[in-house]
Amino acid sequence: MKPSILLIEDDRDMSELVGGHLEHSGFDVQRADDGIKGQALALQYIPDLILLDLMLPNVDGLTLCQRLRRDERTASIPILMLTALGGTKDKVSGFNSGADDYLTKPFDLEELQARVKALLRRSDRAPIGTSGNHHEIGSSRDVKQGFIEIDRTLESILLLGGVMSIIPWGRGGLGGCDAYSQLVTEGGYKLTMA
Repeated sequence: MKPSILLIEDDRDMSELVGGHLEHSGFDVQRADDGIKGQALALQYIPDLILLDLMLPNVDGLTLCQRLRRDERTASIPILMLTALGGTKDKVSGFNSGADDYLTKPFDLEELQARVKALLRRSDRAPIGTSGNHHEIGSSRDVKQGFIEIDRTLESILLLGGVMSIIPWGRGGLGGCDAYSQLVTEGGYKLTMA
């Protein structure tokens, strides 16, 4: 399954350029050209990431970002603001409204793609399939449904009430843990029951 991105951008040329590039790079892109449509699509599709312009008709990007953060269905979706407003005050306002990242126009499409991938990786929303004998964690949808909760800082995972430790792949051994199951994440971590 392709990672889904909601692009909320009122400039048609920018929307076609960014959306087309991301689609060509393997993302599923939904588009909205104003804040009201953007909020409706975010609630309808629950995308893996939202690219949000600040200067939008009907509802501006800052207000929309705050609304999305207040709604539990969209609160955990990473939001990358794309805007021509590049002043420090504008960036601080964007982050204070709930944005996870901020990119000033004009920008390089390669940098945008790198930031998108980084946000998906950090939020665990990048879809991961099943390969070989390894069972892999899906996306944050699993977290929202109460299956897993990841805490990289403490290197632990709550999985249906059981705690799992995180062991970087390649160190060898299971750290003395009895392995009831092993999960491999996209970041190269082997997860074993503690």
